[in-house]
Amino acid sequence: MDFPHVGQVFHKLDRLARNTIESLEIAQLMDKKGVALHSITEKLDTQSAVGRFFFTLLASLAEMERGIISERIQAAMERKRQRGEACNGNPPYGFYSVNGMLVPNEKERQVIERVRSLRTAGNTVHEIVGVLDNEGVKNREGRAFGKSQVHVLIKRHAA
Repeated sequence: MDFPHVGQVFHKLDRLARNTIESLEIAQLMDKKGVALHSITEKLDTQSAVGRFFFTLLASLAEMERGIISERIQAAMERKRQRGEACNGNPPYGFYSVNGMLVPNEKERQVIERVRSLRTAGNTVHEIVGVLDNEGVKNREGRAFGKSQVHVLIKRHAA
């Protein structure tokens, strides 16, 4: 059986790729393989010149839309941080949430200060993890601190 037209169907262009270049690379790769891309939502077909033009245009618009959404979210999160509000369900280490407001957690703040002093003394992340483990310091979940957790504490609470 011979198929005159092979296509790849996707729901919406903004779900195909993260940016315009990636979208165009996918379209180019599919074109080289003889596969046309078809968007159900936008009624696109990359087999025609007009379809490829609109594909490129919509890919650019989708990237812009993602960028605008990202900027708005970042601005909203920054406003919440400035007001001392929790930004999600998990308050940052060193705080707990009371009615949506961040309140310092003194026990966790002591751990943060210990990590900062160890780092200031020149200890590596690996060494800090070892010190905390030897001192019996546990994370929120009651487990030993991992390197990534200590790295985040250092990054967030740099002096």
